[in-house]
Amino acid sequence: MTTKRQKGLEFQRWIKKWLEEKDWTVHNQTPMGKMIFVKGKKIFISQRNDIFGCDLICKKPNTKTLWIQATLDSGISRKIDELHKYSWNLDVDDVQIWLKRKDKKIDIFTPLITWSTPDGIQYGLTGHIIRRKFYCAEGFDYAF
Repeated sequence: MTTKRQKGLEFQRWIKKWLEEKDWTVHNQTPMGKMIFVKGKKIFISQRNDIFGCDLICKKPNTKTLWIQATLDSGISRKIDELHKYSWNLDVDDVQIWLKRKDKKIDIFTPLITWSTPDGIQYGLTGHIIRRKFYCAEGFDYAF
């Protein structure tokens, strides 16, 4: 049986491969194993080690740094709360949440500049990936 963590790591690898096909350089931040001692026995634990709340960091010449939080959890408000802990400069950082849905469609959420929230940022659906093809949401202009 595949665990939730394994599915999440598989999704991160899929994103990395997909972006690399589009000439991005991608760092996939995967969990690190750590050995600890419990009652004299060695056990290994897996530590979460996101970087600024993100799983992948992506670079491409003449573009913003792309930071991606990959998730299979449809309740993305927790992911948004985690990302809001950090001071993002949206002039140089592109922060996205990629949500893989049960129907295999991937929704991409990006911060929208607005004055309706205390910090001036809310996330909106800006595109989808369906069968490896990116579709920009209506009203947005984004390309990978």
